[in-house]
Amino acid sequence: MIDPLIGMTFDMSSMLASSGRRGDDGSAPRGGNGSQVLPVADLPDDFDGVPEDGMQYLFTVRQEAQKRPSINRVPNPYQVIAQTPSPAQATPRVRQVGRPTEAWSSSFVTQFLQLRQVSLCSSRHRFSACLCTCADSLPHMTIISQRIAAAPALSSFPPMTHNPLPQPQDQGAWHLFIHGRKTAQASDAAKRSSSSSTASLSTRIPTAPPPAAATQSTIADVDMTPAESEAAESLQAAKSQLLASLELDAPSASELPDPEEDSTDVPSHPPHYPTPFLLLSIPAYYIPRLLFHFQYWLATKQEDYEMAINYTTSTIFAPSSLRRKPTTSTQPMTAVPVKSIPRPPLMTAHELHWLLSLLTRLDTLLDGEDISTLRSLVRTIKLSNEKSELARLEREEVRKEPRRMEEKREDEDEAERRGLGWMIVAVVCGEVWGQRDLWDE
Repeated sequence: MIDPLIGMTFDMSSMLASSGRRGDDGSAPRGGNGSQVLPVADLPDDFDGVPEDGMQYLFTVRQEAQKRPSINRVPNPYQVIAQTPSPAQATPRVRQVGRPTEAWSSSFVTQFLQLRQVSLCSSRHRFSACLCTCADSLPHMTIISQRIAAAPALSSFPPMTHNPLPQPQDQGAWHLFIHGRKTAQASDAAKRSSSSSTASLSTRIPTAPPPAAATQSTIADVDMTPAESEAAESLQAAKSQLLASLELDAPSASELPDPEEDSTDVPSHPPHYPTPFLLLSIPAYYIPRLLFHFQYWLATKQEDYEMAINYTTSTIFAPSSLRRKPTTSTQPMTAVPVKSIPRPPLMTAHELHWLLSLLTRLDTLLDGEDISTLRSLVRTIKLSNEKSELARLEREEVRKEPRRMEEKREDEDEAERRGLGWMIVAVVCGEVWGQRDLWDE
């Protein structure tokens, strides 16, 4: 069956009426909505007189309508204008105080690039020498230079100076490898060494000898009668004969076990430092996984911190007599002592030293997963630094008394760790990996 509409043409000139415009011939369009149904006078376009009849009036109405826009916008009387804050108010205090300057970041990244170039070389001695040179040339790397200066000479190290490397995905083994762990026996040995120092002081004070410390020399010094001395000598001779018959010798003092020698053989897990030998022995594909472990450890600390500051003791399952009830009395409540708020967690200087050393050997070209791991690490460090800086500013605002020595040491330690954290952020956002957008997040 053939469609009857095929081959038909339609005249769309009648649709011009919807736009309110005249046709090409100057006449009003017809057909469709808004088409002309009343007669209109045919006057020149520059007509400016007073209309005499309805036809001329309709002409002036059409002429004025063509001069006006087809769409008109009316201001909304109910619109609420939002007040935009000034740039000074919108800038947080953390950016003004906590973050490093661009000049510092560019200078540090330049020195880091030189360190990275040397770390990729195969010469271990050259790597250590350049590490010391870069640390001395940049004042902000004095901590690393102090660690290197305190380390023994490279010639004193054997080819392998560390325990076997764990598998890259074994997070617990890497935590033990990096941070170390003291066993119970090692802690007891440390206690004995500390007690021996106090014992050396106590020997200066004369004390009575123990009752069981009587020896042959002390027996000879005691005033005894001849009969008592003969009995003691005969008893000593009988003991010697008995030991000789059993073919046993009296134990000498040199054969007795020394407790201090046993303490040195106690197996412990000391922390490992990122020495040049250790860094060169870590495979390149291990490093992104190690960065993920560091990010996970810091994120876990932050979660524990959030739970600690938001923790509220619940009394739902307590007896009715112990449940909290709304206070209806008008008497003022007694002041409750404010519990000290814990400080926001930060990475330790040892962990940040490891991170900075690992970044010297991290590849420049990374896949999407490794870049995501690196960005997550920087975000976590940046967030912890900003929280620590905000907490410091809040403590300064509410402080009414001078800082104690312990609090001052904690503040200095946090300031050092924040500075090391900004080093990691500056390196990742610099020229090596180019993640500059992380500064603005």
